[in-house]
Amino acid sequence: MMIRVLLILAILLGGLVVPVAMPEPVQADPDTITLWPDGDIETHLSTSGCVNHYDCIDADDCNYTKYVYWDMDTEQFDKYSFQDFNATHKKINSITVHWNLWSFSTGSSQYCRAKVCIDGACSNYISGNILLEYLTGSVTWATNPLTGLAWTDSEIDDLWVSLYLKDQSSSGHPQSGCLYVVVDYDPATEPTVTTGTADNISYSGGQCWADFHGNITDTGGDNVTCRGLVWDTVSHDPLVSDNVTPPNGYSDNITHCIAGDWGTGVFSHTANLACCDTYYYRPFAGNSMGWDYGEEQTFNTMCDPDIDNKATSYIQATTARLNSLVIYDGEQPCDVRFCYGTSSGNCTDDALGCPTVSCNCTSYDTTTAWVLDTYTTGQTPYVDLTGLTTGTTYYYCVQIRNDMSCRCGGELSFTTETGVVPPSDFQGIPYHRLTPDLEIPVCSIGLSWVKESGSTNTLIRYKLGSYPTSLTDGILVYFDDLTSVIHNSESAMTLALHEGLTPGTTYYYRVWGESGGVYSADNVTLIITTLAESEGGDALPVPTTPTGWFSTPDETVWSAFPLYGVFNFFADSFEIPRPTFWYLLAIGLIVLAGAGIYRVSDKLLIATITVSFLLVIGSLMKLLPMWHVAPAIILAVAGIIVGERR
Repeated sequence: MMIRVLLILAILLGGLVVPVAMPEPVQADPDTITLWPDGDIETHLSTSGCVNHYDCIDADDCNYTKYVYWDMDTEQFDKYSFQDFNATHKKINSITVHWNLWSFSTGSSQYCRAKVCIDGACSNYISGNILLEYLTGSVTWATNPLTGLAWTDSEIDDLWVSLYLKDQSSSGHPQSGCLYVVVDYDPATEPTVTTGTADNISYSGGQCWADFHGNITDTGGDNVTCRGLVWDTVSHDPLVSDNVTPPNGYSDNITHCIAGDWGTGVFSHTANLACCDTYYYRPFAGNSMGWDYGEEQTFNTMCDPDIDNKATSYIQATTARLNSLVIYDGEQPCDVRFCYGTSSGNCTDDALGCPTVSCNCTSYDTTTAWVLDTYTTGQTPYVDLTGLTTGTTYYYCVQIRNDMSCRCGGELSFTTETGVVPPSDFQGIPYHRLTPDLEIPVCSIGLSWVKESGSTNTLIRYKLGSYPTSLTDGILVYFDDLTSVIHNSESAMTLALHEGLTPGTTYYYRVWGESGGVYSADNVTLIITTLAESEGGDALPVPTTPTGWFSTPDETVWSAFPLYGVFNFFADSFEIPRPTFWYLLAIGLIVLAGAGIYRVSDKLLIATITVSFLLVIGSLMKLLPMWHVAPAIILAVAGIIVGERR
């Protein structure tokens, strides 16, 4: 108790306050700045150790050598102005007001309180029973309480703060020696720039042009003083450095930069460039914090277009489609047209500058209109022609142009259909036959076909080793209508016999339709090999049997059967004698027929009767020797007996 009384007396006598623990002002980090009072706006409090009130609570007075105070039970205040906020920044996040409270009292109850107000918005009170110790207070405003919006530089520069003190006990003597504002902000950086797509790629006045585009999306919190573009015909990705004064490795730029006070937004430049070249470019922008470059983009300047003429499709008697392919549009949608006629014109492949002497559509009978500004690389322009003359050869050319030049695709030709359709179902069957007088085997091929619409006569030619290539190539086999051929009315087919051929030889046939001297544009081919036969020596007579019961099957009776040639082909391919092959084929089919009927009906009698019947029919048709009639009868009888027992 004695120590306390002595301490109070020392304070009263000395007039000085030496607190037990002194607070320190909040230290600013790299992204904050502290502002101190620098002027009195309105004063009502008392002062100790200073003339100007703000001098009592600035940075030098937090140790309480000077202070403001109030010793009455009414509330009173001072209003202060503050230092300007001069930091370069992207945005202000908040401001925080810090202050302290201390009581100089001689009694045991020192209930004091204090608060601050900023632009009319006040904090809560800090208060309590205080004896020779500090209370500290703070309040943070993320936005301006008057506007509800983020703080601006001018609002902070015009900032004022009121400090309120009140002695609740009439003996507390509240006092404050420290008041300051901490501004939290995002520091300024270099700007942020993005690259737009180059456009308006064009050709004019013998020069190529293009528009470059950039966009400042963020100033970095500082005014952009320079913006521009850099470009080159070689890539500079990655850059020499991300924060280097332009041109940063590029050979060309817009006079280094366009100086000004730029904010966010797009900007562009029209550049005069070399034609038929590849360019790389970037936008850039700079402020006091440094430089930024957009990502590198590339494009090609205008060039000569290129197009290929393609084969005609959908050719009919009076119509056809002309085709082409755009190889390169020269970086601009192109115009395309076709020209055609019955005479060859001046259309040289890849000739530049059309129309010229070597590439002139006017040398053809007909020129289509230009289809404007339509075709780009990879597209396939075409035109459908009508009103053509049948059986006529036409020559055609395609041209493409852009603003830079015109180019030709070379000349091609096509021939319209004649209206005469070639024969269909062209088939051949090799076989031997005996001449009526000498009975000498003659190696022959039976040729058959079906005449189609518009055809009066049929022309057949052949060659050895390859097909005839034209109407006059090879050896004539047949040219007629019906005067010297065998006509099979049941099959509606025309049949001719190519005789006197070499055994075991492959013949290549080609057939056309003809009417009035006009031949079909299309044709049909056939390849077939004659039957093998030993050369030289006398032909041995075929032995006969009195009854014919054991004679070899004669498959030639089936020569008119549509698959006759196919079955013989398989027999020859596997080196099976044709009679044996046909015999085995007949037996196999009969067995399959019997088994199938038995499976379906489950009647042995029906199956055996069917097999017996087919054996007899096969014998009568010379596919089986006649002796098969005997087992047929035996099988039928056995089937009847077994069937009755079951």
